[in-house]
Amino acid sequence: MWMGVWQVGPFLIQKEWLILLGAYVLSLGIVRWLFPAELGKKGKKERQDLHVNSLFLFLITYQLSSFLFYIPRSWQDPVAVLATPGTWKEWSLASLAAVVYVGIKSETTRNFYEVALYLFQLFLLMEFLYAFAHVYIQADSGDFAYHMLVNGVVLFMLSMTRRRCSYQCSFLMGVGLYALFKGIMTTFISVKILFVYMPVLPFMLTIIITGTVSVYDLVKKTHLGGGGSDEHD
Repeated sequence: MWMGVWQVGPFLIQKEWLILLGAYVLSLGIVRWLFPAELGKKGKKERQDLHVNSLFLFLITYQLSSFLFYIPRSWQDPVAVLATPGTWKEWSLASLAAVVYVGIKSETTRNFYEVALYLFQLFLLMEFLYAFAHVYIQADSGDFAYHMLVNGVVLFMLSMTRRRCSYQCSFLMGVGLYALFKGIMTTFISVKILFVYMPVLPFMLTIIITGTVSVYDLVKKTHLGGGGSDEHD
């Protein structure tokens, strides 16, 4: 395994985190180029604030929520709990916290899906680049190639449909497809979201939630005679 740490004086720097940081910075620029509509001039500062704050909330929740899942151990050795790598439970709770935060801060449903779609596209590209780094450096990296394929397909479909579909439609479709593909992958390989191993359960729940919201929205629009308020400008 090529991953490890670099020691710079008294400090230990994990190579994994450096790759993630590099993938994130590259993704910011590429997403702005591929999907400029989600960061247009109108409300740009507000969307960027939501982006930064939701990311910060995700990281804090991911790091600290371990105390909720290891309560007895937290009282005995809190430092050890903080040093323990997060699992799919911490990841899922942190993702939920970020989504709830964006929902609370968004002025309209359209604004929520606009920001959520931007963040999802950013995540897809960051994970794609993260997997690409493993494929490029590691000899045995077949699993990461599958992750690249899934993310590439979902990103391609989003780029093809973004002018024909509302932000809500694009977001729900993209998240649903991502969860479906990753859920199928769990049947024959160990699936990660970035560096966190994931069981099939969170993917199944994601498919159920996105499907339910999509059906509800379809029934609502049909009842109201069609039309939606979250179409692209």
